[in-house]
Amino acid sequence: MVTVEARNSYPVDGSVRRGLAKLVESEELGESFALTAASHAREERQASAWASIHALEAQTNEETRKFLQHSGIEVNSSNRVAAKVGRIAAPPSVYWPWNVQLRSLRLATRRYLPVFQRLSEDFRGTPYQDFFEYVVDHEVAIIQFIERELDGKPSPLDAIARLLDRSVPELR
Repeated sequence: MVTVEARNSYPVDGSVRRGLAKLVESEELGESFALTAASHAREERQASAWASIHALEAQTNEETRKFLQHSGIEVNSSNRVAAKVGRIAAPPSVYWPWNVQLRSLRLATRRYLPVFQRLSEDFRGTPYQDFFEYVVDHEVAIIQFIERELDGKPSPLDAIARLLDRSVPELR
């Protein structure tokens, strides 16, 4: 568990710092990829799905920056390389079949989920517990969208829409 005092810089365990760097990487990559994919999508339905994912990524990215500023933890709040990779990788990927795009997104999302679950555990009992539970919910919502879409179930974006409609936990 991490002991946190708001607005005070303090030393944190290396694994927590690496986890936070992965969070920044994930949100920068996800936001830039989804925005670019939405603008290059070949079908309106796919563009709409990417736009919803972008909205969720942008919301979480903004809140991650607020968390880093509020907590005083010294981790770079941006990752230009990840943002650039997202912008470069998205245009060619929209030419893949939709199910391949979704499976690729699922692989990337699942890669980050265990890191965020560990952060949620590390910050349990701190003023940031709710924020990290939201971060985990963010990844789970994307996976739920992918699973529902691949299975042809109705309203696949519901989990993402619910999270966008829910206010992000305030930092205390």
